[in-house]
Amino acid sequence: MKLYIILLCILFCNITTAAPSHTDTLTTAEIQQLEAGLMKGSFGALYMADSFSARKDTLHTGEWFMKIDPYYFFWIYGETANTDTIFRRYRLSAEVKAAYKEKYLAVLNTPRTEAYMMMKKMRDADQDIRRKSETCGDSFTCALINRKMRMVDSTNFTQLYQYTLANGWPGTADGSLYATIIATHDGSHKAHYIPLIKQAILNGQLPLEPLRLMMYKAQGYETYEALQQRLDTSVKFSFDVSTLISNTVPGNLERMKKVIKQYCPDIEVLLVYEASAKNSKHEGWWNKEKSMMGNKDGGPVSYFMHELSLSCPKKIRGDIWMVHYLPSTKTSDRMMLYVILRKKK
Repeated sequence: MKLYIILLCILFCNITTAAPSHTDTLTTAEIQQLEAGLMKGSFGALYMADSFSARKDTLHTGEWFMKIDPYYFFWIYGETANTDTIFRRYRLSAEVKAAYKEKYLAVLNTPRTEAYMMMKKMRDADQDIRRKSETCGDSFTCALINRKMRMVDSTNFTQLYQYTLANGWPGTADGSLYATIIATHDGSHKAHYIPLIKQAILNGQLPLEPLRLMMYKAQGYETYEALQQRLDTSVKFSFDVSTLISNTVPGNLERMKKVIKQYCPDIEVLLVYEASAKNSKHEGWWNKEKSMMGNKDGGPVSYFMHELSLSCPKKIRGDIWMVHYLPSTKTSDRMMLYVILRKKK
């Protein structure tokens, strides 16, 4: 089986290729450069719109909101003609709502490119088979679904890799956001995709999180079994933070920060969503968290991780892409924070 680090990371494609070497970490200078690139596009505009909206500054919220590419909202909410869902989180004037709706509908009614349709089709197949893998129930059904998943991945990985060899990274209107999901799952072509994704971030086309995820996975666990073994055999502190599932910051946050600070940097910090075999709320939770990524604090989980990162910034990233998924035999979902001691003090 595989490990799901928010967007599932699973079996590699069968194609291999020579690729330039790269490191699995970002320097401070690189992060600053990439963050500057973010401000050129929709993700920077989204952050600014949310920030001004929180300050009840309607004028500047509207100025930044108008800069957001409608394709971003297609990715989050689907290609819906109802803009009310999009507007309700922002403090916008009636004039801005009318102007953006006109802009949005113009893009919505424009025929999609062949590349966009291909990327979206791959994303849909990817997410559909992964949803089925989370609720397969018995071992026989799970084995069949896992076999199907390998087939879906093999097809998707080949298509995206060949497309990027011929065309480079797709633009926003060609399905860039959908392509990131496939690229983050294709570990065998990571060295090929990382420079392409870096450039897309610099161009304002992508957020920073997919790049962080790809680099993080290189240092992480490729299977559920590897993660479970690490948890079972390590010396660690364990904290139940299941209130995060209902979007509430745990009351023992200060205790966790104290432990992390005490043992930093000789630790490994893992936030793990342990999903029950039946009636797991994981998909709904993740969709809700994803919808809050544009908020100023990114939602409760991102706020929680950011607070922890202040105690040991070299070891903890402050975003929800660092949450591990682990299937369990428990009757209900829970979320756990594990502070693993790398060496005895």
